[in-house]
Amino acid sequence: MFYVYILKSRIANRHYIGFTSDIEKRLEQHNSGRTKSTKGYLPWDLVYFEKFELKNEALKREKEIKSFKSGIKFKQLLESWQSGCRHKVRSRYAGNAAVFMFYVYILKSRIANRHYIGFTSDIEKRLEQHNSGRTKSTKGYLPWDLVYFEKFELKNEALKREKEIKSFKSGIKFKQLLESWQSG
Repeated sequence: MFYVYILKSRIANRHYIGFTSDIEKRLEQHNSGRTKSTKGYLPWDLVYFEKFELKNEALKREKEIKSFKSGIKFKQLLESWQSGCRHKVRSRYAGNAAVFMFYVYILKSRIANRHYIGFTSDIEKRLEQHNSGRTKSTKGYLPWDLVYFEKFELKNEALKREKEIKSFKSGIKFKQLLESWQSG
């Protein structure tokens, strides 16, 4: 799969249009300052992307989007994405544009009074990895049940929330979070 994507700087009214085969890794590169053209305007948010089977199709679309950057077509493209695709959280794909969701989750061991807090973009696959013993930190307490999760559109928001939940693990806030999930 190949992707054409648009990033928006949080500190300046700037956009970046690019192409990649790994959108999550590329966003991380932009936000770590390893990309010369974007490091002066950190942090960046992913505000649009499309997926393509063929590399040449993606490169052609990237060139097309760059040709109308900052014009009416560019604004219409971003507005249509924001009003349409971003709100279809149940579907993984909307037309040609993929809707990625990121999850923060909590697992509970069935054999021990242990919880695991994690982050993923594919919660079903990640649960299967935990329960198959392929995750070093959880393989000694199999099996695991998913007892809580939250959805996020942006990876950095999910990572921030994961860190927050880990900060109050086993405390009152942690117990309240699980109780509110179970009762709601």
